[in-house]
Amino acid sequence: MIIEDSYLDENNEIFKRLENKEEWITLSKYAYRFWTAEKDPSNVWEELIKYMWGDIIGNPDVAGFEYWGNVYDDKYERYWCPGWHQDKDEKLAETKGETICPKVSTVYYGSCDNLEGGFLEIALPEYNRAHNDDSNLTERIFPMKNRIVIFDPFRWHRVTPITNGIRYSFQVNIWEKPPSDAWTTYKDYDKYHVVEDRIEPNKPVKES
Repeated sequence: MIIEDSYLDENNEIFKRLENKEEWITLSKYAYRFWTAEKDPSNVWEELIKYMWGDIIGNPDVAGFEYWGNVYDDKYERYWCPGWHQDKDEKLAETKGETICPKVSTVYYGSCDNLEGGFLEIALPEYNRAHNDDSNLTERIFPMKNRIVIFDPFRWHRVTPITNGIRYSFQVNIWEKPPSDAWTTYKDYDKYHVVEDRIEPNKPVKES
């Protein structure tokens, strides 16, 4: 696992654009997007992915980047209770019972002012499934603005309840092959599901 603070320089144009919380709220209204990077970035999120992972774009072992955003506050559990999970091909797991995970998971945090709770908890590698709350079995990362966390998506992880503040997070998964529900052709276009009833706090579709 890698944790880096002050990831973007505050003079970086991407950082400045991400100061606009409307960017985060708009992103969080979509279940996910998949970007092959065959075309130039179409939004600030793809620009951030290029900044993060530009050195592997074009690598034959990288099919693309699945990304989504979450905006949580202390009311979000009314809609959804977070649990232990792996990032995986959800459709394949549901239809065939197979667990295929992306190569790498990345979390980048936006504003987390006055935040209490909302930890990213990751089960230690020797535990292939986490069904308890034993803090000795997990690594615990507190969300901080402009912090990036890179970890193995095969490891079980979750987000703990928030008791105060708002947590803005951006997630990216790197796939060797597109997940089975990304699209039927590998052309570069947005396939996403609009969640019409999302108002802050948003009902998240993906976790982390």
